[in-house]
Amino acid sequence: MAGSFRGAFTRGPLVAVLGMAALLGGCSGSEEKAGDFEGPYGSELRAAYESASDPAVRAVLEDGRITRAEYDAALQRFVACAADRGVTVTLEEAYGLYTFSTVGDATEVLDACSPHVETIAALYGRMLTNPDNRDMDEVVVECLRRAEVVSRDYTAETWVADRDAGTQPFSMDAPAVIRCLMNPQAEG
Repeated sequence: MAGSFRGAFTRGPLVAVLGMAALLGGCSGSEEKAGDFEGPYGSELRAAYESASDPAVRAVLEDGRITRAEYDAALQRFVACAADRGVTVTLEEAYGLYTFSTVGDATEVLDACSPHVETIAALYGRMLTNPDNRDMDEVVVECLRRAEVVSRDYTAETWVADRDAGTQPFSMDAPAVIRCLMNPQAEG
């Protein structure tokens, strides 16, 4: 089984636009200690912090940011959780984010361990791939244009229609396309 950590936690074949999530162990933060939650992701970080029931998630979010070290630690907790249940998870980094694979049917284990990764990794992935919190379809199309995969007149609306119909004028397996879908901010 393969998946990726970007946007939302998912199970199934590796698809470049699939999910990401993570949780870091730590101390509980109080409402009074929480950060200002400013910037492009301020409202999402605040909402995640306020809805988090796990003290470790709250500890990561309380300063209003997620560091690479917190993301890495969260994924290691996910790997350890799966290992404690007899499943080996292999992480591989691609464009600043992690994809993962497991051997055998790991659905129950992923269900048990995914709460250890969802919130932190989802937000980290979005913040890394779209730091200004713009419309993601626009960001992807800009990357496809920079990579000269599509013409300058190719629009986000065209991309959405092509993607939804499966009629995009390029191979979804092309390295530049995968990079633009996984992390449009990554250098090609």
